[in-house]
Amino acid sequence: MAESSETVLSSILAIAAHDLASEYHSNDVGSQTYHQMSKMYQNKSLALLAKELKTLSASSSSGSDVSASSAFTLASVIILCNNEFMQPQGAGWRVHLAAAREVILAAKNRSHPHKQLTSIEEFLMIEFYEASVWANLTTFDDSSEDVKPFPHSKENAVFTDFVRVIDEITQLERLRFRSQSHSFPYHSGPTPAVIMQINSARYSMLHLAETINFHAEEDRRTFQLVVLMYYHATLIYSCQALGEPPTRDFNAHSSRNEILKCLQSLSGMRIDLFAQDLVWPLFMAGTELRGNPEAHNLIRGGFHSVMQFSRTLDRARVLSFLESWWKTPGAYVSWIDMARTQYRSSHCDFLVV
Repeated sequence: MAESSETVLSSILAIAAHDLASEYHSNDVGSQTYHQMSKMYQNKSLALLAKELKTLSASSSSGSDVSASSAFTLASVIILCNNEFMQPQGAGWRVHLAAAREVILAAKNRSHPHKQLTSIEEFLMIEFYEASVWANLTTFDDSSEDVKPFPHSKENAVFTDFVRVIDEITQLERLRFRSQSHSFPYHSGPTPAVIMQINSARYSMLHLAETINFHAEEDRRTFQLVVLMYYHATLIYSCQALGEPPTRDFNAHSSRNEILKCLQSLSGMRIDLFAQDLVWPLFMAGTELRGNPEAHNLIRGGFHSVMQFSRTLDRARVLSFLESWWKTPGAYVSWIDMARTQYRSSHCDFLVV
């Protein structure tokens, strides 16, 4: 795609330069040089994107040429969104997600998809969907209700089954909150359908682990442990978002302990291959660890390993939120309550990625 689209090429160069800048200390000349380079390519890509979006919105055609142009535009937007994720304190990634949503929704009206780009578009759809789910997890305004077209293909998808359940739990939690605010009756606790989906995601992922040709058997075992951590993290979230104490606390604490066991089992194993997938289980386990300084150190160590192997992204702020959560026992019913209450503050505007 980069060979066929200057916009895509500029977006790739922007994120590549940004990544290289992170290899240097912030005061180093290398960091400054690559940051300037990243900004230059980003601005170039944005200028080209503005023209492409204007052309797409004005086009009434549904031919393969328009389809190809749409795919290139979507790729550029998703790449720039990931570029913003590397330093997500600003609102740039939200703008790119909104643009990606418009491109995807407009593309639904096409009757002639570009066959050569179909698999790439499906991958981009997965990237958009998952980014939207993680964004909505800690977003508490009306934008979290925006449509997120779910990708039909599971090719190139790994944890998407879990992400889909997380998305459903978030929507149910928002509905529950609105129902309580208006004194409407609402079912308490994770529904059987949600639990079934979580179990199904675990089964499909463990089955996938048996089919992947890993370089070493230890890598397969590491992947299986990460799957189990994801499973228990999603169970914790379902309890926190939809359950009531004491059942909620008992079930969540049980899954928290399982995550800590898996984390300890990962000690000494290669985690660099899957470091980026540990943020969700580390965060969920951390939200159930008030008053446990020893376990706090384990979570901190996990986050530092993730940032060492898979860049900082917003992980330092996720850990900072956990630190604040640990220091405010009894002040909030749950971390969701705390994040919702302080949503407009920079402290609670974070991404679990």
